[in-house]
Amino acid sequence: DWEKKRPLVLYAIRTHVQASLGHSPFEMLFGRQPRTLLDMLAEQWEDTEEEVKDLLTYTRDLRENLHTVWEEAHTALQEAQNNQKQIYDTRSAVRTLTVGDKALVLLPST
Repeated sequence: DWEKKRPLVLYAIRTHVQASLGHSPFEMLFGRQPRTLLDMLAEQWEDTEEEVKDLLTYTRDLRENLHTVWEEAHTALQEAQNNQKQIYDTRSAVRTLTVGDKALVLLPST
């Protein structure tokens, strides 16, 4: 049962916009929004054809799109990290130990 559902779950994860990035993993990798089944049906209903670009134009546009997406994701990620830091800082407290206080020491075994 899982084998049948896994592709749908992976598609959902890969095409869903990540809050911390502002873009989906698909868009981060390919520089464009994924074509969904509804997009393909709409193209048939509207009888529109995608613009055919020469290789140089396509490559230039793809590079620009990827650069823009990566810059936006970098900015969004920095904002998300700052927000998470502010939340952590407001909920955390500085703890000071004085001589005579009991403390638990963690000695991890390697």
